[in-house]
Amino acid sequence: TYVIGETKSTVYPALGANIFQTTNKGNFDAFAAQFDQSYALKWLTFYGGSEDDFGISLVYDDYNGDKLYLCGISNSTNPSLLNDAPFASSYQEVSSGFSRKGLLARLNANNGSRDWGTFFGGYYTVITGISNDSFGNIFITGHTENAFDYVQSCSGSVGTFPGCNLPGTTDYFKNIHSLSNSSCSVTPFSFFNYDAFIARFNNACELTYSSLLGGCDNDQAYDIVV
Repeated sequence: TYVIGETKSTVYPALGANIFQTTNKGNFDAFAAQFDQSYALKWLTFYGGSEDDFGISLVYDDYNGDKLYLCGISNSTNPSLLNDAPFASSYQEVSSGFSRKGLLARLNANNGSRDWGTFFGGYYTVITGISNDSFGNIFITGHTENAFDYVQSCSGSVGTFPGCNLPGTTDYFKNIHSLSNSSCSVTPFSFFNYDAFIARFNNACELTYSSLLGGCDNDQAYDIVV
């Protein structure tokens, strides 16, 4: 049994010899935990940096050998939230600064240690849902106001977030945010105007597909099932 959330507490039952993070490093930190079959706490790790970080959803993956993917929101810029060996680099190593961006990580489901971690998106990007398939691919959804401040290339596919497609195709549904769409009467940054998104990562922390979903008004996605 696994649990994810966030805590403001500095006195919290971090547990386990191999967990990723033993203390709260900011105001709010995300946390993940495992309970055994007797509902005793087996391990608990913090996950966050010097600013607010929130854990929203998680999914168990046995394709890659007892892994736990977690997602959420980060206001932090700490390099500690990025990749560990054996992965050479994170998908997104550059933070968009002090604004909410997505947070995605893979933990060892048995002990709370980390395989890799990455930021995702720019200005006010929120990952709210996560799922996986039988081939080890991870699918995330959420919403973003990222039309201006961050563009990240895709790995193994063509384009940049939010319009990543397979080579030779235009599989994405939408790659222009409503804030950048001349047909939408939207004033940039005058209010929160999200577009929903869907994205797929392979088991090497590489973005292989992404698309926006929405019209000219506020569009938000909260969960995904594969």
